Amino acid sequence: MRKEAAESVIEILKSAKMRIEPNGVGELMEALKGAMKESNKAVLKANISLLADLAEAMGAPIKNYTKKCFVPMLYNLSDKQSLVRDEVVACMNKWAEAIGAETVVTHACA
Repeated sequence: MRKEAAESVIEILKSAKMRIEPNGVGELMEALKGAMKESNKAVLKANISLLADLAEAMGAPIKNYTKKCFVPMLYNLSDKQSLVRDEVVACMNKWAEAIGAETVVTHACA
């Protein structure tokens, strides 16, 4: 059910041609913050993918959620499953496109 919820939001983003306004996503971002500690790897990957798609759809305003969502997502770089780590790297790349590589590297190295 949690994975389907993330996939539903991804479908909404795709139907909006991957362009959304940053207004009104606070609750979603708060939920994604908690979802970065998900023990079910399939759900975790779906949530990381959603976070990546949100960065692509929102663009530069996603920077406001760096500490709330991006930093907790980075902890999954140490996951034992390579598929989760690959998803984190893909998410980092999308955030770098949206907010600049310098910001991503700064938070990744902190």
